[in-house]
Amino acid sequence: MRILDKDGLSVPQAANEVTFEISGPGEIVATDNGDPADLVAFPSHVRKAYSGLALVIIRGKIGRLGEIKVTAKSPGLNSGLISIHSR
Repeated sequence: MRILDKDGLSVPQAANEVTFEISGPGEIVATDNGDPADLVAFPSHVRKAYSGLALVIIRGKIGRLGEIKVTAKSPGLNSGLISIHSR
């Protein structure tokens, strides 16, 4: 996930707190941001961006098919959404 300004440009100094949510036949395995000083546990669904970036790792649930939707939300920013189809 990359934090962008109103013109769609990356904001490398952004450190916004991002909350990741998931729906469908998947689960959030971990989040990260690349900051070696960040002590937030990997399974947390909330992570501060570092250099304008944050990462969410998801996994499809075994034997379950369908659409997985992952949303990234941060106060004051537009939400981001991605859909993945589990087969």
